[in-house]
Amino acid sequence: MIKLGSTGVEVTKLQENLMTLGYKVGTSGADGSFGRATNEAVLEFQKDNNLKPDGIVGDITEEEIYKAILNNKAKLSQSLGERATSIYIGGEQLRTIGWKNVNINIITDLNHCLQKYEIITLPRIWHFISQCSYESGLGLYTKEIGSGLAYEYRSNLGNRYAGDGPKYKGAGYIQLTGYDNYVRFAEDIDDPRVMEGADYVSVMYPWMSAGFWWHSNSMNDLCDKGATVEEVTLRVNGGYSGLETRRKYYDLCVSVIN
Repeated sequence: MIKLGSTGVEVTKLQENLMTLGYKVGTSGADGSFGRATNEAVLEFQKDNNLKPDGIVGDITEEEIYKAILNNKAKLSQSLGERATSIYIGGEQLRTIGWKNVNINIITDLNHCLQKYEIITLPRIWHFISQCSYESGLGLYTKEIGSGLAYEYRSNLGNRYAGDGPKYKGAGYIQLTGYDNYVRFAEDIDDPRVMEGADYVSVMYPWMSAGFWWHSNSMNDLCDKGATVEEVTLRVNGGYSGLETRRKYYDLCVSVIN
């Protein structure tokens, strides 16, 4: 049971789910602290779903949140013009590779991503998953740890106004960064809420945003030419940071995804 004053990972996940559904949990986003803003979000959710508005998240409220997220994902599929999404990779495969925080949101977003951006041949999938595995710490990080203040007024990223740096800091498993990139991504998937910034993208589209980067940088073409892990890493990283670990993840992907 989670309520006002609770802290920890369970609170963080609750906050992320509420944000996914469009509720505001405070200016700090999913910070793992059940404060007044999160309490107000829970009360609002409970009222919207005809639950007892007590601000306490027990089994019933958790189940209704889960149902609402599933419904939200169904609406997302429809908005993307996809009546059905093929399952290219399942949760058990990701867990075998070592991924953390695997849930239905992550698996749905992943398979939407693979389908939309045509990451559907084995070499494309192996390279994509292995690079995302390294860049995100096996799914541990869905957005940049830093504040994003370093990106303030960066014209090359399209950050023109105060607050753009933190709002449009890196989000997703291959971090999407900067106002202009967020605009292009929002247009590509036809979801204007992307412009709410990193908190929204990191929860709703950690995979899809990575797929958008992958597609925008012609990574499928590179994979189709028989690229090595070194060649793909250079394109993703601009260097060879973590190359041995990336090789390890690639070999794992080859053995698990086939």
